[in-house]
Amino acid sequence: MLGNLDGIVKNTIEKVGTRLTGTEVSLEDVILDLGSGSVTLEGLQIDNPKGYKSDFAFLLKKITVAVDTSSLSKPVIQLDEVTVEGARLNVEQHGETNNLTDLLAQVEANAKPGSNAQEQEAPPQDEPEAGFILKRFVFANTSATLISDTKGNKAIEVPDVKRSNIGDPTQGLTPEQLGDALLQAVLEEVEAAVADHLAGLAKKALKDSIRAKMGLSEKN
Repeated sequence: MLGNLDGIVKNTIEKVGTRLTGTEVSLEDVILDLGSGSVTLEGLQIDNPKGYKSDFAFLLKKITVAVDTSSLSKPVIQLDEVTVEGARLNVEQHGETNNLTDLLAQVEANAKPGSNAQEQEAPPQDEPEAGFILKRFVFANTSATLISDTKGNKAIEVPDVKRSNIGDPTQGLTPEQLGDALLQAVLEEVEAAVADHLAGLAKKALKDSIRAKMGLSEKN
């Protein structure tokens, strides 16, 4: 079993991720170091909800997880840190909605206790599911592309996301609830970045319109 542990973790992440998002979630590789309590995930891709055409919603090149190994036998497992480096996001805008907000809505619905996604994989009554808490979350060096049916494709800047102490230490969070919390933290920053970008485009368009009416060049 230990020899195949990487594969077990990979399959579990893909299965839970797909169940949580309602889209295909795939993972290229898992590297475990049980001695140091570190897990490295490479090439985690989250596909778009139905109705969107870009290649993916999220492509996370590298995720490193530091686990408190002393907590592995306890009801609540402590993740000391989860760091996501060099993620790529496609923000596909259709009118007033976009792929990421649709994805988040699906995640929130599936993370609720009693949802179909939770019931499908509920553990037996005598095997309570372990909870998780996360001490520190870092989502850094992100590149994002805004794909708009009216604005075309534009690169947007997304600030680093940092959060601390996610989950109740006494009960923890299910994998679905933890995924929901992390996705919400990222999307808060992404949506703010998109709003700032669109506001900047609107401001420039207004300035250009005023210049044109006054017969001024951009230098004026």
